[in-house]
Amino acid sequence: MKLLKRICLLQFFLYERQDLEIDGHTAFLGPNGTGKTCLLDAIQTVMLGADAGKVHFNAQADGKRKDRSLRSYCLGVQDQSGHGCRSQASTYIALVFEDQASGERVSAGVSLSARQDTSQHTVNGLFILPGVDLTTAELVERREGQEHVISWRDIQPHFKDLVQRSGTARSIVITQNQGDFVRKLLLDYLAAPGDNPNPDMFRRAFQRAMQL
Repeated sequence: MKLLKRICLLQFFLYERQDLEIDGHTAFLGPNGTGKTCLLDAIQTVMLGADAGKVHFNAQADGKRKDRSLRSYCLGVQDQSGHGCRSQASTYIALVFEDQASGERVSAGVSLSARQDTSQHTVNGLFILPGVDLTTAELVERREGQEHVISWRDIQPHFKDLVQRSGTARSIVITQNQGDFVRKLLLDYLAAPGDNPNPDMFRRAFQRAMQL
């Protein structure tokens, strides 16, 4: 059985760079507006392949505000003004899972980008890194004393190197096909031996859970 062990957020909502460790029954506590709901939205973004037609953001806010979207999350938009804490964003969301029997880890996530002067976000690509225990430190580089997010184009060779160094026999997955990403993640990397989860049923169950 594989359990979620870490959420990695880079330029997502109020989180500029954050690694959140998950250990058993974990609770996120804090006042309204501090980013608790966005953690669930980050998880569903990855698990549903960043498909804007399938994710359901912030169900409890329906009827009150309609500004939650992947674009607004990337830019850090908090209110109806549409102005966020970033004029542009190079966003990564990654989830790290651990096999409880073998201890092997697998990281899966998405690269997004958004700009204040455009109305839509861009899904740059989705990735699955078998054997890799990813942290946000792998997604940034230091230049002239400052941290900069590594571009999607430049991070791909680094991802391949991380998978090779892990010693796993499994291959890296880099794709822009959202449905294929979800199927591979569920069937090839997260399912226990003998399990055969249905990706469409999983998506519908996930959506219903997020509407509670």
